[in-house]
Amino acid sequence: MPRNIPENSLYVEKALQHVFLSKLYQLVWASEDRPLLEVSTAEIDNRGYDVVLSLGGVTRHVQLKSTRLDGKRRSADINVGLAEKNSGCVVWYEYDPATLKIHHFLFFGGLPGERLPDLTKFKVAKKSRGTAEGVKTDRRSVRLVPRSRFKSVGSLEELLVHLFGELPRQSNGSKSCAR
Repeated sequence: MPRNIPENSLYVEKALQHVFLSKLYQLVWASEDRPLLEVSTAEIDNRGYDVVLSLGGVTRHVQLKSTRLDGKRRSADINVGLAEKNSGCVVWYEYDPATLKIHHFLFFGGLPGERLPDLTKFKVAKKSRGTAEGVKTDRRSVRLVPRSRFKSVGSLEELLVHLFGELPRQSNGSKSCAR
Protein backbone atom coordinates (compact mmCIF):
# COMPACT_ATOMS: atom_id res chain seq x y z
CA MET A 1 0.00 0.00 0.00
CA PRO A 2 1.49 3.39 -0.99
CA ARG A 3 2.00 6.09 1.59
CA ASN A 4 -0.54 8.86 2.04
CA ILE A 5 0.12 11.12 -0.98
CA PRO A 6 -1.68 14.30 0.21
CA GLU A 7 0.05 14.11 3.57
CA ASN A 8 3.44 13.83 1.82
CA SER A 9 2.73 16.01 -1.24
CA LEU A 10 5.88 18.14 -0.99
CA TYR A 11 8.01 15.03 -0.61
CA VAL A 12 6.36 13.43 -3.64
CA GLU A 13 6.69 16.62 -5.71
CA LYS A 14 10.43 16.91 -5.03
CA ALA A 15 11.06 13.18 -5.49
CA LEU A 16 9.31 13.25 -8.87
CA GLN A 17 11.28 16.34 -9.89
CA HIS A 18 14.52 14.50 -9.09
CA VAL A 19 13.36 11.38 -10.97
CA PHE A 20 12.45 13.48 -14.02
CA LEU A 21 15.72 15.42 -14.01
CA SER A 22 17.75 12.26 -13.47
CA LYS A 23 16.14 10.64 -16.52
CA LEU A 24 16.84 13.77 -18.59
CA TYR A 25 20.48 13.82 -17.43
CA GLN A 26 20.87 10.14 -18.36
CA LEU A 27 19.34 10.62 -21.79
CA VAL A 28 21.57 13.59 -22.63
CA TRP A 29 24.66 11.88 -21.18
CA ALA A 30 24.11 8.87 -23.45
CA SER A 31 24.38 11.21 -26.48
CA GLU A 32 28.12 11.76 -26.16
CA ASP A 33 28.38 14.07 -29.14
CA ARG A 34 25.86 16.58 -27.75
CA PRO A 35 26.35 19.29 -25.08
CA LEU A 36 25.50 18.54 -21.46
CA LEU A 37 22.26 19.59 -19.83
CA GLU A 38 22.39 22.52 -17.41
CA VAL A 39 19.71 22.71 -14.68
CA SER A 40 18.82 25.52 -12.30
CA THR A 41 15.95 25.50 -9.85
CA ALA A 42 13.75 28.38 -8.76
CA GLU A 43 14.25 29.14 -5.09
CA ILE A 44 10.86 30.85 -4.99
CA ASP A 45 8.09 29.61 -7.28
CA ASN A 46 6.26 32.90 -7.83
CA ARG A 47 6.78 33.33 -11.60
CA GLY A 48 5.40 29.99 -12.71
CA TYR A 49 8.46 27.81 -13.23
CA ASP A 50 10.17 25.13 -11.18
CA VAL A 51 13.34 24.55 -13.20
CA VAL A 52 15.37 26.27 -15.89
CA LEU A 53 16.84 23.82 -18.41
CA SER A 54 19.57 24.80 -20.89
CA LEU A 55 20.90 22.62 -23.68
CA GLY A 56 22.60 23.45 -26.97
CA GLY A 57 21.88 27.19 -26.82
CA VAL A 58 18.20 26.75 -25.84
CA THR A 59 16.96 27.76 -22.40
CA ARG A 60 13.54 26.68 -21.13
CA HIS A 61 11.69 27.88 -18.03
CA VAL A 62 9.66 24.80 -17.10
CA GLN A 63 6.70 24.34 -14.81
CA LEU A 64 6.41 20.74 -13.65
CA LYS A 65 3.01 19.19 -12.94
CA SER A 66 2.20 15.67 -11.83
CA THR A 67 -0.82 13.41 -11.58
CA ARG A 68 -1.19 9.87 -10.29
CA LEU A 69 -1.79 7.26 -12.98
CA ASP A 70 -5.39 6.90 -11.83
CA GLY A 71 -5.76 10.64 -11.24
CA LYS A 72 -8.80 12.55 -12.46
CA ARG A 73 -7.18 15.98 -12.84
CA ARG A 74 -8.48 17.62 -16.02
CA SER A 75 -6.58 20.94 -15.92
CA ALA A 76 -3.30 22.43 -14.77
CA ASP A 77 -3.01 25.71 -12.90
CA ILE A 78 -0.38 27.83 -14.63
CA ASN A 79 1.00 31.15 -13.41
CA VAL A 80 0.71 33.86 -16.08
CA GLY A 81 4.30 34.87 -15.24
CA LEU A 82 5.48 31.79 -17.14
CA ALA A 83 4.12 33.34 -20.35
CA GLU A 84 6.55 36.23 -19.91
CA LYS A 85 9.52 33.89 -20.34
CA ASN A 86 10.85 33.06 -23.78
CA SER A 87 10.45 29.32 -24.24
CA GLY A 88 8.30 28.96 -21.13
CA CYS A 89 6.51 25.60 -21.06
CA VAL A 90 4.78 23.05 -18.87
CA VAL A 91 5.72 19.38 -18.54
CA TRP A 92 3.00 17.29 -16.92
CA TYR A 93 3.76 13.70 -16.03
CA GLU A 94 1.74 10.79 -14.73
CA TYR A 95 3.31 8.59 -12.09
CA ASP A 96 2.73 5.38 -10.18
CA PRO A 97 2.04 6.35 -6.53
CA ALA A 98 3.47 3.05 -5.24
CA THR A 99 6.89 3.46 -6.92
CA LEU A 100 7.04 7.13 -8.04
CA LYS A 101 7.94 5.85 -11.51
CA ILE A 102 6.97 8.29 -14.28
CA HIS A 103 4.92 6.66 -17.04
CA HIS A 104 3.63 9.34 -19.40
CA PHE A 105 4.34 12.95 -20.41
CA LEU A 106 2.18 15.85 -21.55
CA PHE A 107 3.62 19.08 -22.98
CA PHE A 108 2.20 22.60 -23.20
CA GLY A 109 4.28 25.21 -24.97
CA GLY A 110 5.70 26.28 -28.26
CA LEU A 111 8.90 25.66 -30.13
CA PRO A 112 12.16 26.71 -28.51
CA GLY A 113 12.25 30.52 -28.48
CA GLU A 114 8.45 30.88 -28.61
CA ARG A 115 6.30 32.09 -25.75
CA LEU A 116 3.35 30.16 -24.33
CA PRO A 117 -0.05 30.65 -25.95
CA ASP A 118 -2.05 33.52 -24.43
CA LEU A 119 -3.01 32.33 -20.95
CA THR A 120 -5.48 35.15 -20.27
CA LYS A 121 -8.15 33.41 -22.36
CA PHE A 122 -8.27 30.51 -19.89
CA LYS A 123 -10.42 30.39 -16.77
CA VAL A 124 -9.02 32.10 -13.65
CA ALA A 125 -8.14 29.62 -10.89
CA LYS A 126 -9.68 29.81 -7.45
CA LYS A 127 -7.89 29.53 -4.12
CA SER A 128 -8.23 26.08 -2.58
CA ARG A 129 -9.28 27.48 0.79
CA GLY A 130 -12.27 29.73 1.24
CA THR A 131 -12.67 32.88 3.28
CA ALA A 132 -14.35 32.80 6.69
CA GLU A 133 -17.63 32.90 4.77
CA GLY A 134 -16.56 29.93 2.64
CA VAL A 135 -16.01 31.95 -0.54
CA LYS A 136 -13.12 30.80 -2.69
CA THR A 137 -11.54 33.91 -4.18
CA ASP A 138 -9.74 34.24 -7.50
CA ARG A 139 -6.04 33.59 -7.97
CA ARG A 140 -5.73 36.39 -10.55
CA SER A 141 -2.25 35.38 -11.71
CA VAL A 142 -3.15 31.73 -12.25
CA ARG A 143 -5.11 30.19 -15.13
CA LEU A 144 -6.62 26.71 -15.52
CA VAL A 145 -5.35 25.16 -18.75
CA PRO A 146 -7.38 22.11 -19.78
CA ARG A 147 -5.57 18.81 -20.23
CA SER A 148 -6.91 18.75 -23.80
CA ARG A 149 -4.61 21.69 -24.65
CA PHE A 150 -1.53 19.61 -23.73
CA LYS A 151 0.19 17.44 -26.31
CA SER A 152 0.64 13.79 -25.37
CA VAL A 153 4.31 12.83 -25.64
CA GLY A 154 5.20 9.18 -26.15
CA SER A 155 8.70 9.09 -24.68
CA LEU A 156 11.35 11.07 -22.87
CA GLU A 157 13.31 11.24 -26.15
CA GLU A 158 10.32 12.87 -27.85
CA LEU A 159 9.92 15.26 -24.91
CA LEU A 160 13.59 16.27 -25.27
CA VAL A 161 12.90 17.25 -28.90
CA HIS A 162 9.83 19.29 -27.82
CA LEU A 163 11.97 21.07 -25.26
CA PHE A 164 15.11 21.73 -27.29
CA GLY A 165 14.41 20.86 -30.92
CA GLU A 166 16.72 18.66 -32.95
CA LEU A 167 20.04 19.19 -31.23
CA PRO A 168 23.11 19.85 -33.33
CA ARG A 169 26.10 17.61 -32.85
CA GLN A 170 29.18 19.13 -31.24
CA SER A 171 31.88 19.77 -33.80
CA ASN A 172 34.86 19.17 -31.50
CA GLY A 173 33.67 15.86 -30.05
CA SER A 174 33.88 17.27 -26.52
CA LYS A 175 31.26 16.42 -23.88
CA SER A 176 31.20 19.91 -22.41
CA CYS A 177 29.31 22.90 -23.67
CA ALA A 178 31.96 25.54 -23.00
CA ARG A 179 31.14 28.85 -24.68
